[in-house]
Amino acid sequence: MWTTKETKREYRGVEIVKYEGSKMKDSFRKRDPRTFQSGDSKFTKWHSYEVTFDGVKYDFDKLKDVKEFIAYSLDTFKMIHVLILNAGVYGPMGPIETVSLDEWRKSIDINLFGVLLPCRELIPHFKQNKYGKIIVLSGGGATNPMPNLSSYATAKAAVVRLVETLSKELLSYNVDINTIAPGAMSTRMMQQVIDAGPEIVGDEFFKKNQNWKQNGATSMELGTNLAVYLSTADSNGVTGKLISAQWDDWKNFGNHLNDLQNSDSYTIRRIVPEDRNKKWN
Repeated sequence: MWTTKETKREYRGVEIVKYEGSKMKDSFRKRDPRTFQSGDSKFTKWHSYEVTFDGVKYDFDKLKDVKEFIAYSLDTFKMIHVLILNAGVYGPMGPIETVSLDEWRKSIDINLFGVLLPCRELIPHFKQNKYGKIIVLSGGGATNPMPNLSSYATAKAAVVRLVETLSKELLSYNVDINTIAPGAMSTRMMQQVIDAGPEIVGDEFFKKNQNWKQNGATSMELGTNLAVYLSTADSNGVTGKLISAQWDDWKNFGNHLNDLQNSDSYTIRRIVPEDRNKKWN
């Protein structure tokens, strides 16, 4: 349970809402994230103590807002160890010839530039400190075509390749960056698909979302636990990967670190017939 109170103030003309509450899992604020282990006994227990966090409204697809947000964060906390990027929208739904191009571009701005811009602005801080963790939420659109959701699928695939690319740029700075596929969670986006109906999103995708909604979607706790793991020292060296919270054995990645670092496992790659044990020549 949460008990919270809100106080408001301004920072450079932007309203900041500070939330204060209790009953939260043992958090990083008492520990150094560079050494904190997700398997620590304290991590799995509930503690009742006061925690605070700030809610700030910015548009992450606008460079000016992102710069203000990074400046505010550094001014407030002095040091940033972890950046989690979770903003996303489905964007316009329907066959490509029917959707609004302005809405299509806006979806790309939010889903792709909403990742690119914060990374671009915060990476110099991570490089200077020789440490950082960047965690980006992606999804099924990164690995499978999504008819009638073309802007979403395009942006999510681009995000995964962006993360793979940045992981190579950041190797020598002890900065890990990964993408999470959290699974089909019961969120407002799932409801949007159901509300749109099969004639807009397609019968197959509509029925999948309807089934998830009625019979149980993926637990949000799975994605949360994976994000925590990728925020801690347990995941040091795991970088450039697209990881499924639901299906991948990520808790044992530390036992296979060398293989992870020297293979294209958990990445997007071109598939040729030989990959499917077929020879066309």
